[in-house]
Amino acid sequence: MEPEVLVIDEPISGLDEDAQEWVTAFLKEIRSPERTIIIGTHDKRLLSGLADAEVHMNKLHKVEFMRSGKSMVQFSNIGNTERTGGK
Repeated sequence: MEPEVLVIDEPISGLDEDAQEWVTAFLKEIRSPERTIIIGTHDKRLLSGLADAEVHMNKLHKVEFMRSGKSMVQFSNIGNTERTGGK
């Protein structure tokens, strides 16, 4: 099976350190331009070296889209969008 889109929620939650490393290595291995991987996680370490883009949401539901560590768009409710950088 070679899915074009893979959606994973908290893939390393509750795993011991060895299993976390295995899952992270596996996700890096299956990355490709032909596959979109969407990961829901509270563990920002998982995204290191894995994510091309990130979407962060804080406790106040402010959402921020980031690419290459730079904030691109932020919004806190529908109709209140602020472009913060990028193209």
